[in-house]
Amino acid sequence: MVNRITPFKDVLRNSLWFIDYFLDYTYMFPFKFKRFKTPKRILIVELKFIGDIIAATPTIRALKEKFPDAEIDILVPESMKDVLYGNPNINEILPFDYDFKKWTNNLKNKYNLAVILHNGTFQISKMLMKAKIPFRIGCTKVGFSENRGLFLHRKTFPTYKIKHKIDDNLDVVKTIGVYSKAKFLELYVDKKIKMKSPKKYFVIHNTSRHAQNREWLPERFAETVDILNNEYKTEAVITGMKEDYESNEKIVKLCKSKLHNLSGTSMKEFFIIIKNAEFVISIDTSAMHVAAGFNIPVVALFGAGTPEIWHPYSNNYRVVFKNNVHTSCMKSNCYLKGERFMECMKAIEINDVLNAVRSLK
Repeated sequence: MVNRITPFKDVLRNSLWFIDYFLDYTYMFPFKFKRFKTPKRILIVELKFIGDIIAATPTIRALKEKFPDAEIDILVPESMKDVLYGNPNINEILPFDYDFKKWTNNLKNKYNLAVILHNGTFQISKMLMKAKIPFRIGCTKVGFSENRGLFLHRKTFPTYKIKHKIDDNLDVVKTIGVYSKAKFLELYVDKKIKMKSPKKYFVIHNTSRHAQNREWLPERFAETVDILNNEYKTEAVITGMKEDYESNEKIVKLCKSKLHNLSGTSMKEFFIIIKNAEFVISIDTSAMHVAAGFNIPVVALFGAGTPEIWHPYSNNYRVVFKNNVHTSCMKSNCYLKGERFMECMKAIEINDVLNAVRSLK
């Protein structure tokens, strides 16, 4: 890999993690020796996005396996409440609206254990303390400038080792002796929802809510769709949010074969579309994690992201990643100019994607 976040920033980020860990022990020393007791009610906090929440499912299951009699609730952003629909390990999904005063009262005296996965800000850890949750643990490895939380009885020990996000999450609960028996993702669909879609199709996904620099070239995606539709005797579907419709329509108009624009579906509908696909081609964003969660064959196109941390977690995936160019900068917007703009995604050729698809099981 070339220039992952730049070596200096990567070392600095990890060093700050070590400093945070040891300063926290210095200031919160009495906290750290509180005895852990078997919990009856557990609150998990995961306040990021679709992929992050999906990556939490092995940790949720590990907690349920360790504490089968405990009720487990999870606090997620309001817009993410349907990601964990139907998960049998969860008692209740709590849609968080960032009203800290309200949620401090809502959570007060209801839980024995709080588990912060991502992200462990000062406000979140303070809210859990004020809610009188007697034992609190966290947090996963975070970005360069992100807060790691305070008021916690256990924190993961810092490491320079690069781990998949799933292992990063599991490190949090290892601090209380919880280990995963089987590391696989877990997603469910609402069977009451019926989607109108082609009988045989594959999915492409080329938009990201939080990182526009991860998109692949529309003309290359269109040509790839045409070749695969002809080769596999299928039609294709492009997914995205409502605001992605016009962007996705550009790819539709470039295609000579059939590409259905299904942008703007609900979360539950999006999951059904992915689950019923022959295979998925996605940039580094939610669709590849949803595909992995349903064990649908998936090809993931990486540029600014880091495959070691975020590759689809399944037995049937391929990553297209050109590590001979400036990649894995982890930035949301490309800072390169002129001919070098988006060079990491431009480096991915049509044949790279076609060969990856053909090699799927």
